[in-house]
This record gives sequence, structure tokens and C-alpha cells, in this order.
Amino acid sequence: MPTTATLSTSLPTRSKEKGQVIIPKENSATALEVLNFKPLNNKPIRIMDSNQDHSMHRSGAANIFVKNLDKPICNGQLFDIFSAFGRIVSCTIAKDASGQSKGYGFVQFEQEEAAQNAINEMNGMLLNNKPVFVGPFIRKKERQNSLDKTMFSNVFVKNLSESTTNEDLENIFGEYGKITSAIVMREEDGKSKCFGFVNFEIPDDAARAVQELNGQKFDDKEWYVGKALKKPERELVLKKSYYQSAKETVDKDQGLNLYLKNLDDSVGDDELKELFSDFGTITSCKIMRNPDGMSKGFGFVAFSAPEEANRALKDMKGKMVRGKPLYVAPAQRKEDRRASLQARFSQVRPVAMGPGPSVGPRVPMYPPGAPGLGQQIFYGQPPPTLFPPQPGFRFQPRLIPGVQPAEAPMLNSQQPLSKKDRGCTNH
Repeated sequence: MPTTATLSTSLPTRSKEKGQVIIPKENSATALEVLNFKPLNNKPIRIMDSNQDHSMHRSGAANIFVKNLDKPICNGQLFDIFSAFGRIVSCTIAKDASGQSKGYGFVQFEQEEAAQNAINEMNGMLLNNKPVFVGPFIRKKERQNSLDKTMFSNVFVKNLSESTTNEDLENIFGEYGKITSAIVMREEDGKSKCFGFVNFEIPDDAARAVQELNGQKFDDKEWYVGKALKKPERELVLKKSYYQSAKETVDKDQGLNLYLKNLDDSVGDDELKELFSDFGTITSCKIMRNPDGMSKGFGFVAFSAPEEANRALKDMKGKMVRGKPLYVAPAQRKEDRRASLQARFSQVRPVAMGPGPSVGPRVPMYPPGAPGLGQQIFYGQPPPTLFPPQPGFRFQPRLIPGVQPAEAPMLNSQQPLSKKDRGCTNH
């Protein structure tokens, strides 16, 4: 019975990088041993047994994460290093757009026991004179959910006075446990950056110091003391804080803030405030501008009461300002506005008439009683269609009997009418 192996490489005539080959069962092991990571089109081949059961891959079982790898280490070398612990299902090093190693990779074993042995033996070992970290693979979502639950020993403190020294941090934080290091960050000229780090030997001591010292005042400065975060953790916290603050602001100003657009470039904040001042107390008024100071043509006006905003919305909507009709609507969050637009456009989306191309028939359709196919169409008389001319669209000349329209080509009975001659316009 043949065994299916998945071969992944870059093919010059294919946009995808995966192909599949069928290998007899007795030759599959040899193919994996001999051909795996061999170069093809200047890229290494990756070969593995095809597995239709994806539950193991989704669960991350027997999958390990390796980081701090030396850049010259390739997939084949990583495979050779970890194959001593058991049969490897997949092995890859993450690469950037230029094909250079990112310094980390993944190895998935067939057995969970082999993965655990690899972690126990290889974590902290030197590869090319660099200590590598080897641990269980954790999905990004699970990592983010566990950020707030992890123990920590490194503490971040900010809003320090410029006179605060390393010794001051040691004396203050030393009351809560043994400290391994304490430092105030400084500029190149020695001036304090007014923040620093304190590392405890025991995580429980660090947590107690954060709880007791956060918000305390030293030298008339209120300190912020918290867990020292890595860059991904800081970005996540800042992102959550930003969205929470934006949501609170929108909820607070619900019904008070108006969105204006189609403003003339010459309209400024003061003129806009004067236009809306008759409707109530304005708490903020701003026209959005480009970095060069030019108006973007829209802005916001916030009132102190919903009744004032509703009155301004009713009276100012469509009012001519500097020769342009003003658009006024309640201000919405970006997410709410996008959802509203999607719902609106989904209602007016044209319904397909059936399978096949969407291009309409070349033969015009005629209403009942109109000249049909095969009937004579006189010069200067466009064939009637189901859709009469619409006002506001392309100019349609009035036809006067006996008078030839300007620039109209002569038609004979054998020449098919062009789109222009049929009276069609692109709307």
C-alpha cells in the first residue's frame, strides 16, 4: 500500500509552495532520509508524511519552540540536532522576506515524550556558542491570555525625581525582600531619565512591592510601580488602554458630538464655532487638517447637551456654507461606521440573474408596443429601452424632425447600432 508524503518547496511555475507525491511504503523512509532538505531551485525541500488527521497540529501537542538560534543554522541542521530524541514530523526555521533566519524555529515530534525529552536536555545548551531556549509551543492567543497571570521578579518604576539614585531604590525596595539589582536609567551625559528597574530574587516579594509602593509619593513625586513588561506585553497593554479610553470617550459624548463634512478649505475653527454657537454651549470644535495645515474638509462639533446637538443637526444639515452644502450627522466610532456602511451596501447589492458572466446582452430590450427586432429604426431615432433617460446624467440632445443631430455618423440598414448610437451612457 503506497504511503503519501507531502513535499514542500518553491516551484518556478507554481504560485503555491506545496506539492504532493506518492511514494511506495517500502521507500518512504529512504526518501525522507535522503531527500529531506536537499536543495531544489536553490531552496531546500521539506518532506514529511502526509497526515489527514489535523487534530495533532491544531492542538500543538509534541511541538516545541526553539529560539536564540545562530543565524547560519538551517532547517537540516536543526533537524539533525533534535532527531536524536525521536521521530520528527515537521521541522522549520522562521525566515524573513529576504530568506534570512529570524533566529527561532519549531520542531514537532511524533510522540509527546520525545518533545519533553528534547526540552529537558536542550534548554540552555550551546549551539554555535549561543545558549538556546527550548520550550513547549504556545499559541499566540494563549500567550496573550496568560500575560496577566504570570509571576514576575522584575519591577518597573517611573516618575522618579532627578535626584533619585540606585542606592535610594535599593533602600526603598529592599524592605520587601532581597534585591539582585536596582538601576536608574540615565542619558549619555548622566542625566536621569526618571525611571528605573528593580529585580527581586523572589517573585512574591516583587508583587508585594508593587502592591505597597504604587502610587506612593517620594520627593513630591507620585511613583508608578508595576511589573516590568517586554515589548509585546507593553504593546498589548497600550492597545487595550487606547481602545478602552476611546470607547469611554465615545460613550460619554454619545449624542453630543456631530460630524461635519464637505467644508470649504477656507473655513477655520473659529468660523465653524460661530456657525453653531446659536444652538447651545460648544465644548469642543475642531476641523481636521493634514500635516501641512491644509483642511481635510471635515471636522467635529461637540455640545454640552443632546438637545442642543439635535437642534443643530436639524437646522444645519444641508445649509450652504461658502457655496457648499454642509453635511451634518451624529459622530460614530470607526467600527460602528464601518458596520453601518456594510449593512447599507449589502441591502442595495444587485442580485445575480443566474449563472454565467454578468455582462448584459448586446441586443437592446424593448418594452411592449415598441419596435422589436427586425423592425426598421429610422435615422435619428434611438431604439426605446426599458430604462428611459434619467435627468441629471449625460446630456441627451432633443431630436427635431428633419434636423440631423451634430456629429452623428451616417447609418445604413446593414450597420449595427453602436452603444453611443443606441443612446446609452455609462452611469
